[in-house]
Amino acid sequence: MGQLAALDLVDDYLVDQEMKIQIVSEEISASLEEQSAASLLRVPRAIRDVIQLCDDAVSLRCY
Repeated sequence: MGQLAALDLVDDYLVDQEMKIQIVSEEISASLEEQSAASLLRVPRAIRDVIQLCDDAVSLRCY
């Protein structure tokens, strides 16, 4: 095997690894986007729960 053939094998390997990294990166990005959107949808409920807990705490202090 000549040097050029070995360099071609290394280049092919690196190109393959770069494509795999790009695919994984896109999957991670999509997952983060999905999780962020889901988290934002839960914020109003969490705020209502916190307000309810504060109201409950205030009413318990009155007794």
